[in-house]
Amino acid sequence: MIRFPVCALRSVELGTPDLDVSERFYTTVWGLDVAARTADAVYLRGTGSDHHIVALRQSDASELRSVTFRAASADDLAAIRDAAAARGAELL
Repeated sequence: MIRFPVCALRSVELGTPDLDVSERFYTTVWGLDVAARTADAVYLRGTGSDHHIVALRQSDASELRSVTFRAASADDLAAIRDAAAARGAELL
């Protein structure tokens, strides 16, 4: 079996046209806590050690803006980076 180097989903960033409604949903229904807030974003944390697991950003439309994964090791992350670049990905 091929070993898959991604070991966890770390966080997601969602665009939302109504930041207040989205924040209420994730804090009351999902039970997340506000970790930080800016003028156009709210960062929500769960029970783990990560600063946030959901970032809500003011947007014209509902959208999935980014997904962050956790790699098993720094070497695995470097291998993913190199493979993505070799296939034409733009690395930011």
